[in-house]
Amino acid sequence: MNIYVVRNREGRFFRAKGFGGSGQSWVEDLGKARFYTKIGQAKSRVTFFSREYPQYGIRMFSSLN
Repeated sequence: MNIYVVRNREGRFFRAKGFGGSGQSWVEDLGKARFYTKIGQAKSRVTFFSREYPQYGIRMFSSLN
């Protein structure tokens, strides 16, 4: 089973903020990152950031086996 995470160009991982939206969106700890079980979910998150926030560079997703 593959698990995917979204990283930015600084090497930090995307984290879902959850209810209330408190905390950082990008974390350095992989344990706090948002994990996706389907590649389409990770790709859609990357597409969203590249369209809405192009000034921050294109994100990428990584596969964990």
